[in-house]
Amino acid sequence: MPTDLVQVVGTQPMKKSLGTKSETEAKRLLWPVIQEWQREFDDLRSRRTLVATYREHAVWDHYTSVLERDEADRARLPGEAEIEALRVDLVDQVERGKITGIDPLSLLDATLELQVAQNAGQISAETRRIKLAELKKHLAKGETALIAHEVDEYLRVNRLFVERSTADWISLARHIMRAEIQALERSLERDQGAFTGQPRDPLVKGRRQAVHGRPRLWEPVGRAHEAAWQEAFERIGRQGHVEGHGA
Repeated sequence: MPTDLVQVVGTQPMKKSLGTKSETEAKRLLWPVIQEWQREFDDLRSRRTLVATYREHAVWDHYTSVLERDEADRARLPGEAEIEALRVDLVDQVERGKITGIDPLSLLDATLELQVAQNAGQISAETRRIKLAELKKHLAKGETALIAHEVDEYLRVNRLFVERSTADWISLARHIMRAEIQALERSLERDQGAFTGQPRDPLVKGRRQAVHGRPRLWEPVGRAHEAAWQEAFERIGRQGHVEGHGA
């Protein structure tokens, strides 16, 4: 195992059966295997540094995923018919004497579901407004706590080996924060019925389809040692690093 990759993949020797008992045949088959491993080692080395296109992909993917979650949340909001059904049921319970209004706690419990349904949209919008304001404050101060878990997840999913507190990690975090700010602003526009808004931050733009000189992020490499790499990611994660192997 190359010494410069020990922190990434550990010291466990790499093994592969050549499928022959002949020493001559084994020597012939050995070199292609070594070449394959060298390509994988070179790929791992390249994934310890983020190229600009990786950040572009992360920004656009996060922007679109936030808007997709927003759309899913809107689909789950109770509609007028559902709210009316809750109101009718509440009136029915009052008429049948199940709710007397004498006990404030009982009255609150009985009306809580209706109140939540009636105010769900307003609560959602207010939550997003608060998060947007906090993200802008954190971006201005250089803080990354609100987005750190998103950065970690992107690196894990794409198997990119980048440690926290490095310039690359911080840069990626700030890029993702700007993407979320844009997405939250679009979501607030949607609250007013405007669904055609586009990112105003020039950093947030559609992803390119390939990374020059690198594999595509969504094309796994090194499949022959997939389990070994996965074990390495988990071990490094337990050591407090934020790393992964680019897919």
